[in-house]
Amino acid sequence: MSRPTVRVLTLLELLQSGGVRTVAELADRLGVDGRTVRRYVDQLNDLDVPVEAVRGRYGGYRLAAGYRLPPLMLSDDEA
Repeated sequence: MSRPTVRVLTLLELLQSGGVRTVAELADRLGVDGRTVRRYVDQLNDLDVPVEAVRGRYGGYRLAAGYRLPPLMLSDDEA
């Protein structure tokens, strides 16, 4: 993956699959370092996507309970 936007959307997809994901796991899946994962989480929070940080030994990130991204709606011209 080369583009940051693609990686942020991939992060959202990973978080939507459920459970707590560690920073190391997310960094490995996205091909970036942990600091970049934290920046991507900040970007999702800026877009009002409720990403929660889970503290502790097995902590990481997860989406707030019940949150699902609404379906993408495109017009015929946009598609």
